Amino acid sequence: MNDMPEAKSSVLPENISLQKIYSSMVACLQREMGEESFAKIMLDVRQSGVSEILPIDKDEPLIQMLVRLGWLDGINETDKFEKTKNILQEMASALERTPAAISILFKIFAEGIYGDFSGGICANVPHCQRCDLSKNCKYYNRPSSIKNKDKCLSPEVKLERNGVDELSDIELVASIIGSGKVSDKVIEIAEDLINRYSSLRGISSVGFTELTKLAAINGGMARRLIVAYGLSERLSIEKSNHQDTINSAKDFFELYHLRLRDFKQEVFWVVLLDQKNKIIRDMQIAQGLLNKVLVHPREVFKPAIKYSAASIVVLHNHPSGDPTPSKEDRAITKRLKQTAEIVGISLLDHIIIGDSTYTSFVDEGIL
Repeated sequence: MNDMPEAKSSVLPENISLQKIYSSMVACLQREMGEESFAKIMLDVRQSGVSEILPIDKDEPLIQMLVRLGWLDGINETDKFEKTKNILQEMASALERTPAAISILFKIFAEGIYGDFSGGICANVPHCQRCDLSKNCKYYNRPSSIKNKDKCLSPEVKLERNGVDELSDIELVASIIGSGKVSDKVIEIAEDLINRYSSLRGISSVGFTELTKLAAINGGMARRLIVAYGLSERLSIEKSNHQDTINSAKDFFELYHLRLRDFKQEVFWVVLLDQKNKIIRDMQIAQGLLNKVLVHPREVFKPAIKYSAASIVVLHNHPSGDPTPSKEDRAITKRLKQTAEIVGISLLDHIIIGDSTYTSFVDEGIL
């Protein structure tokens, strides 16, 4: 009697049609982005020669999307990262696509692409009404629930007695959107915002239009939030502008880690410097999916040339909190260094921001 090989068990839930999931995601992104834009990105991935799964951080939106779908039910937090990679590998094999193509499809769906399709479909605030997967999504079909509310001292009393440091994040947001009058309803709205966007920094990255798409947020609330975050950002910039010169990677970390560390996806910034290493200006170049396809030296050096910078420093965050450079980080830096030599603008450093630490390519001898 011949021994039959055991069938490999699937890492996906039962009754999942991979082809249907794939087709629905492609159709949705073609509709939202435009067929030409979507096709160009997928072509870039194929032409890049990258076949393996693109880098995934342990707390990025792609994993959040699989949680919402119900595909990671019963999986503890430490195992969700590996399970996500296994799911992408299985889909790639079953659909005869490269793991890179499948992973970028999910990444675009979950978080979008900076400059082309910001936010994605299954974003921090999921656009369930526009999502072709909503019928089979556990999050979309969840029963509604009324959250428990703390009945202790009111935020107004806390603020008057002990100052703003006494307020929780939810109470702080509620105080802003409620113009200082914090009702139970406003607390619920603030709690929902924190849950949807994962952090105060997450809320700060959302614009007026996005906020007002939420049923509970009116124009006045959205404007107050945006103004509050704008004031905070300008105070941070004002503080940085008082520093005469930047002398080390540590100086850059102290200036930028609060601005970059809380993003749930990678963001790539360039800082323009004059001949005395004073900051001329800084700007975000890319968000999410930081690989050699999507971070182009042209976009990094264009503002440096425009504003006559003598040198630049590039920074990006690792949402996992671990600033160890990846293979892709090293490849991007190599390309930027080559371009810097051609255009005559020095690349002084590439700094990766973690939770409370950083990695400098110069300090590590990589650049």
